[in-house]
Amino acid sequence: MRIDFFEVKGPRWDLALCERVEQAYAAGLRVYVWAESQADARHLDDLLWEFREDSFVPHGLWQGGDGIDDPVAVGWMPGNPNGARCLVLARDARPDEIQGFDRVVDFAPVDLPDRVGPARQRFKAFRAAGLPVRFHKA
Repeated sequence: MRIDFFEVKGPRWDLALCERVEQAYAAGLRVYVWAESQADARHLDDLLWEFREDSFVPHGLWQGGDGIDDPVAVGWMPGNPNGARCLVLARDARPDEIQGFDRVVDFAPVDLPDRVGPARQRFKAFRAAGLPVRFHKA
């Protein structure tokens, strides 16, 4: 497993998330974007369609139940609805909740105190669990 934390400056960390999802898809990875809530998942689902005019990331909104075939799934429940090897976190998560993925992508939005604090705690928890964590400055 590989865990990458990306420092994000400015209030639009969700755009950085879309860029990382696009990069993972372009690299041939199946991705699950795990959001905090249904509203957040719907926001990210919409944003993946429009975050950049020349971008195309085939994805679907997973609302529970059966899995989906899309290479990128967006949802708010734990799981792996599309057989993803890459988990993109848009929420808080414990080390035991990210098992089963080869790669985890997380974000530390330094200009958003309500998000950077929990990101720092996840970083510490993942490292304390012996997981390989790398931090990338903006």
